[in-house]
Amino acid sequence: MHFQWLNGLWFGLTLPAIVLLYLLKRQYIDTEIPSHLLWNRVLRNLEANRPWQKLRNQLLLILQLAAAALLVFALLQPFSWSPKGESGHTVYVLDRSASMEAGTGSGEGTNSALEEAKRRIAERIQAKSPGSLVTLLLMGTEPEVPVAREASADRVLEALKAVTPSYGKTAYKETMSLAAALTQDDPDGEIRVYTDGRWTDPAAGLTYSVPVHREDVGNPDAGNVSVMQFGVKAPDSSSGTMSAVAVLRNWGGTAREVEVTLAAGSQAGPSRQVTIPAGNQRSLYWDGLPLSDYYRIQAVDPEDTYPADNRAYAFPEGDRPRKALLLSEGNLFLEKALRLANIEITKMAVQPGTAPLTAESKPDLIVVDSVSPSLLQTKEWKALLDSLPVWYIHSGVEGEDEEGGRDYRITEHPVTRYISFQDTHIAKRTKVGSVPWGKPVISDGTSPLILAGEENGRPRLLFTFDLHQSDLPLRSEFPILVQNAVDWLGSAQGASLGRVTAGSRKELAVSPQTVSAEWVAVDSPGSSPVSLPAEKKDKAVSGSQTVPDRPGLYQFVEKAEKGQGEIRRYLEAAADPGESDFARRPELVFPGAQEGTGEEGVSSEEPADRHAGESPYSWLPWVLLLAAVVILAEWGVFRRGNSI
Repeated sequence: MHFQWLNGLWFGLTLPAIVLLYLLKRQYIDTEIPSHLLWNRVLRNLEANRPWQKLRNQLLLILQLAAAALLVFALLQPFSWSPKGESGHTVYVLDRSASMEAGTGSGEGTNSALEEAKRRIAERIQAKSPGSLVTLLLMGTEPEVPVAREASADRVLEALKAVTPSYGKTAYKETMSLAAALTQDDPDGEIRVYTDGRWTDPAAGLTYSVPVHREDVGNPDAGNVSVMQFGVKAPDSSSGTMSAVAVLRNWGGTAREVEVTLAAGSQAGPSRQVTIPAGNQRSLYWDGLPLSDYYRIQAVDPEDTYPADNRAYAFPEGDRPRKALLLSEGNLFLEKALRLANIEITKMAVQPGTAPLTAESKPDLIVVDSVSPSLLQTKEWKALLDSLPVWYIHSGVEGEDEEGGRDYRITEHPVTRYISFQDTHIAKRTKVGSVPWGKPVISDGTSPLILAGEENGRPRLLFTFDLHQSDLPLRSEFPILVQNAVDWLGSAQGASLGRVTAGSRKELAVSPQTVSAEWVAVDSPGSSPVSLPAEKKDKAVSGSQTVPDRPGLYQFVEKAEKGQGEIRRYLEAAADPGESDFARRPELVFPGAQEGTGEEGVSSEEPADRHAGESPYSWLPWVLLLAAVVILAEWGVFRRGNSI
């Protein structure tokens, strides 16, 4: 039993006060009597009214003490915790992010955290009160509401059974915001969140008008080993073999021994055992790999319960160096960095009336360095730029040049891999507001420095500063930045579409001859369908497609008219890399009404999670009823004159 107001114990001093009144009786004054026959009677009266006399077993005293004790007990506002039946409206928020696929124990064969959460929700729904309403809210790439304010337990359980993991970037804050909105005008509502706590966004800044209970599922001490990066490259054009590099990371708190297996397509490759210290990463290298359309790496750890990031794929860049058309008046450092990236350069100085290259010498990408946009406005130049990946350097946009800042902010992107911009100085850069096709990947705190995106399915990269107005070409990061840029610009060409987060949108360059297309699963663990039809727009295959929602290797197959052939391009659908960090457990705070109060900003003395699933039961009405019965009994005893 618990008490809400312990200050009421001070009123317990009334009990000894009642006893004291019985001890302190007034004395009679000595009086002469006319006969000794009356002495015994007077003696008895004197003894009865003598102060500090011994307490006798008096019913009235017992009833008065009992009534006072019950009233003091009522002032303490006693209550106890009891299992709470489902009533009113309950919103179940189910975290189905990729990390919820991890097992609740260690090793394989254990139930996933998602299955455990579904089981717990099902138990509560089966025990809910008749007529209570249930809303099921799912966390995924966007919030989903399979059932809303549903009274039928069978329908809710059917929707719960169909829930599967979401491997894309989870919309944590958006989902909790929707949960708050669904219960805003619902005084009898509550929100119950089932999660493993590994949120990439703590969903701060939200306020709730109903109690919010968080129930953790999964193993908080589980570790994870993931394949962070994997790539292949031909050491030279005549070797006939490939080299590979992979980076593995141990996100757990103990060292892990992992078996790493490499395969060239369906052909099994070398395998090795590696030990990765806790919280560290390990780089692995292979040489002499046979040529293949794709390569697969698999990390096997018996203690790893999260398999979604244990496999990765890489695609060869092709059997010839890529060609780039460099439109520039001259940039020695840029030319040398491009050649280090195995790029064959065709240099051209654009003048008024200069025509683009012929179709026979069409490059793989175009680099536009400090060229006025007005020189590229002809129909021929526009057609060429629209058909190829383009890297604009201090070109492509108009604006005033101004001094740049030093507060560099770098967003995770293939172009910014291994780039820090530390001690880099940029004298001037073009002030750019927003570019329709791109998002900033590096900014100086006030304006973007590098933007990346896609336009009509073609990659676009924009440097808003002139390399001549920066010491970046003198930094050791510059060749790495150029290599990242050309690799990313060329990722949509040839036989692959690169690596994309599962379930996200991807801009594709669809051939004009394509009449139908589909996604074909080449190597996808789990129960993925063999093929998925491509999305269409205006009866034609859309250039914006939703990538399959399960990790694995897929082919985007474009089919032309009969006899015209087909185009096949590989794509890796990967789980959100942010879900791999099992050491991340941010503090999740849900400010608002607390259990048992229903008032904004009021918290009980008991921890909220300690009594999750319980509600306070007040004993005050029963105590007051018993006190009233005792007081009535006391009045009856006093009225009948039985006080002595």
